[in-house]
Amino acid sequence: MNIKLYYFSGTGNTEVTSNWLKEELEARNCEVTLLKIEDAVKKGEKISFNADDVIGIGGPVYSFNMAEIVFKFLNLLPVGDEKKVFVFSTSGGYAKYNFVSVTKIADKLNAIGYNVFHEMNYVMPTNFASCRDERLERDLCRATKEKCAFMAEEIASLKERKLERSIPATIFAVLGKSEVFGAKIFGKTLKVNDSCIKCGKCAKECPSGNITFENSKVKFGSKCIWCMRCIFSCPTKAIYNNIFKFTYSAFKNGYSIKRIVDSIDDKKVVSKDKYKVFLRYVNHDDIK
Repeated sequence: MNIKLYYFSGTGNTEVTSNWLKEELEARNCEVTLLKIEDAVKKGEKISFNADDVIGIGGPVYSFNMAEIVFKFLNLLPVGDEKKVFVFSTSGGYAKYNFVSVTKIADKLNAIGYNVFHEMNYVMPTNFASCRDERLERDLCRATKEKCAFMAEEIASLKERKLERSIPATIFAVLGKSEVFGAKIFGKTLKVNDSCIKCGKCAKECPSGNITFENSKVKFGSKCIWCMRCIFSCPTKAIYNNIFKFTYSAFKNGYSIKRIVDSIDDKKVVSKDKYKVFLRYVNHDDIK
């Protein structure tokens, strides 16, 4: 099986998950090519597939929706002709309402002729607003890595998996769309402090082209998608936002998914009461 797996990842959660899926699929004799959605969107060219390709599409959950850049990517796709597709999202919390991030993408793909046979929401550590807990972060990464093996077996055998659809989740997703406008305000009000070394990393890596350099000064526009990449990847932590500081103030030393993944162990959740909402995800392979 030849698989082209397209993904968008703001600060690494979906990228890590995509690589885990790739490893597990290749262990099942699949040939997997990882492709970044942001690269395709920046090029703006129509996507083409080989006749025998199976397509994977993954991205993070932003307020119950898949990241807006994933929807832009869908506009570059050709008519599906019943081509097989699996879709997944990564979220910083376990709630069935997050399933709508996947089902909305799946329904759009089915409407243009694709055959979405596999849907999954993986739970990863949060990188937005919440207080951090290193024990829970490791548990979630370990659980998701194990689930990638389980899901790869299903994908490689073209086994169908459908996530639950619900009217309340759809309503939450519609309300969550307001984050798109909030992101524009967030991006426009970003600033840099005196520790900025003008290395250009933020401008080079911004997936939406929101950051530019003019007369050796960093300029922020209104195309931000709130991925947090610039804030967490800045080598001197020079980028900040006084208005929306609550969105990242819990991460005093930034967010590094690599650090979390490197610390994965086999221990289970410490406090069942504290992490009750995550228990089923962490302790069961088959999650719906």
